[in-house]
Amino acid sequence: MIRPVKFARKQPQTTRARLDKGALFPYFLTMLAKLTSKNQLTLPKKALAALGPVSHFEIAVDGDRLILTPAHLDRLEAVRRHIAALGITEEDITQAVKEARAEIRAEAGHKR
Repeated sequence: MIRPVKFARKQPQTTRARLDKGALFPYFLTMLAKLTSKNQLTLPKKALAALGPVSHFEIAVDGDRLILTPAHLDRLEAVRRHIAALGITEEDITQAVKEARAEIRAEAGHKR
């Protein structure tokens, strides 16, 4: 007796086929970025296209990795407005930074 042959349905596109069409899967796809002699990082077009219009990035260091996150400059403006509302001046911030650096240097001197 001859049994009828069942043909499998066409399988959905594989991950490889989707990648070939230019999709971006950040957890599965590694791209290279070029570091120039002026320490400028050139990012791949596909990576930037996936993020949309971005002009600034926040940078975090995690061990031996750099993590770039699109920066929302409106957040920065919100912080500036809040500082201004508190009456904190640029001179106040400069003085606070100088004092903090002096404390760090003093602590480092005691540890030697």
